[in-house]
Amino acid sequence: MIVFLRLFPGFILLLLFVGCKDNSVNSAEAPLQLPTSFNGLEADVIFQADTTITRYDRLTNQRISYPYPEQMFTTRNLIISENNRFAYFLDQSLVFESVGTLMRLNFDTGLFETMSEREFNSFRLLGNDWIVFTDASVSCPETPLPFRAFSFMHLSDESIFHLCEAFPAFSELTGLDATPLFSLTDLQIQNNDLFARLSWRNPEVETNPRTVMNVQFTFSGNELIPVSADTAFTTDASGSISPSGRFILQHRNANALWLIDRIEGTESKITDTFSNPSPTFLWNESKVAFLLTRDDAAFDAPSKGLFLFDIESEQFSEILPEANEIERFHFSPSTNQVVVSARFDDIANNRLQIVAIGLNDNQVALLSDTRKENIRPNFVP
Repeated sequence: MIVFLRLFPGFILLLLFVGCKDNSVNSAEAPLQLPTSFNGLEADVIFQADTTITRYDRLTNQRISYPYPEQMFTTRNLIISENNRFAYFLDQSLVFESVGTLMRLNFDTGLFETMSEREFNSFRLLGNDWIVFTDASVSCPETPLPFRAFSFMHLSDESIFHLCEAFPAFSELTGLDATPLFSLTDLQIQNNDLFARLSWRNPEVETNPRTVMNVQFTFSGNELIPVSADTAFTTDASGSISPSGRFILQHRNANALWLIDRIEGTESKITDTFSNPSPTFLWNESKVAFLLTRDDAAFDAPSKGLFLFDIESEQFSEILPEANEIERFHFSPSTNQVVVSARFDDIANNRLQIVAIGLNDNQVALLSDTRKENIRPNFVP
């Protein structure tokens, strides 16, 4: 490249640049710098750093590790109990085919204990004393698939109950057979009872073909017994239902997300998106959170962000757009803060990191060690 500079009348300086490349970085392209402490974090944050369970102390801004006694320790399915005293997970150190034994970490003592020698592919924790999992050995061939998908184990004595075995009595109680395509969601265990939301669609009904029913079972002896099944409401809307049943999120016309308020009888369009999200209604139903593929993402390089819809203000916004991908999130007790596991193009070779975000004060802080892969963040009051 040749550049002519006229310094003063009658004198021209000729500059010749050969094979030069501009390597400067402007402010918009500077590597992302995140603070490493968060002022006013509501609770400690538990997450998994590589294979080690780690706690970020909100008072000292320090990370505390819980070293496992086995060097080959491999953690999967890290879940925190409702009372925040324990972390449950699968130890895959000595097993194969993606299964593991159920373990528990006691935060009070820092000790690990084996909860079951049974091997699990995955599990969910219900309350503090029960896990739910899918048992491939269960045989209930005439039972709807959702009933076959749920087996329950009490952590104190490892007693196991299969929901599908309760379906004949449930069918007799309700008059329902295995024909409808049931959806079974919102499982909760209180005392000795199992509560769930059952929904199905009747194609022969023109008005409000979808029925939503609240069902209850009780654990008795070695079996689950159906106690009640009450219709909560009928609707023509499909989609996810909020915990109270007031709101329904519906995907329309292939790409539009709408929020339906059954009580007020109103509908609000949230956004257009080509991805089909799994929404999370926050516990107080003030907001809906989504993990959505960004519209400008390349086919071979997906980019997923965390988006939030405020139900009262009807504002739709993206949280932490600087992240290339957000893999998981967990909101604080007040829902004003959120922790995420996120990838950044210019941080730690795109390894997942734990970031805390204040929704009211716009605080953002990096809580994890960037030399590690960090996943499954949870607030622990």
